[in-house]
Amino acid sequence: MTALDARAPRAVLGVVAPLAFLTLLAVAVAAPGLLTGVDPLAADPVSALAPPGGAHWFGSDHLGRDVLSRVVYGARHSLSIGVTATALAVAAGVLLGLAAGLSPRWLDEALARSFDVLSTLPELLLALLVIAITGPGTGNVIFAIAIAQVPNYARVIRAQTFVVRRAGYVEQAVTFGRSRAAITFGHVLPNVLGPIPVLATIGLGTAVIAASGLSFLGMGPQPPAAEWGAMLSEARNYLRVAWWEALFPGVAITLTVVCLTAAGRRLQRRFEGRTP
Repeated sequence: MTALDARAPRAVLGVVAPLAFLTLLAVAVAAPGLLTGVDPLAADPVSALAPPGGAHWFGSDHLGRDVLSRVVYGARHSLSIGVTATALAVAAGVLLGLAAGLSPRWLDEALARSFDVLSTLPELLLALLVIAITGPGTGNVIFAIAIAQVPNYARVIRAQTFVVRRAGYVEQAVTFGRSRAAITFGHVLPNVLGPIPVLATIGLGTAVIAASGLSFLGMGPQPPAAEWGAMLSEARNYLRVAWWEALFPGVAITLTVVCLTAAGRRLQRRFEGRTP
């Protein structure tokens, strides 16, 4: 057996396992009732802090709520925040990056330096700064995460725009007298978006971590909402007597980020034309 043959099963597993978990997450977001029939908000003081077992597969929390049900329903909150923030960051980053790449030199330099300054700040710290101005809440958390991620996309789109604007088909469109708007949206924009699916997939994992971190600090969805970061925040006072209350939402966050990163790296290899 060659080295390539030996690596093939691992390569397949590295693709199938993340896709399977992400598919499970999609079901949890779209139809959580298919995975659990227990109300995530139903408290049962008699069953409080029950360990994992037949009645509660992931155990119960300090109020007797089913941890499995809360992890499943929590996917909707955590991922919806991450997806919405990433979508806003991509839209703003593409527009700003495109504007910088097509603007006069002075405006391009001003925008580029702004991207550089924002990129030097850790995303979570920048998000905290935005929330300090706008205040806590799910909507503000989404806005803060989006603002923190915009420079990542804007810088890439700006660099791609410099390459595309000098391409032969763009120069030909200028020669034919096409309008600036037609050239921008018909020739430049479609050809600078290639790296975005890769960046957005990896960026979604970062957004999920940021959303969970901000919720852990009490700035996202408020209790009794089932959200992974908020669940960790509630569980931190019971680690010695009920480790499962913190373990399973933590594992959900970790697996989500790992699988999104693996999917993003896979897309990157395909985009670059490399074999898996």
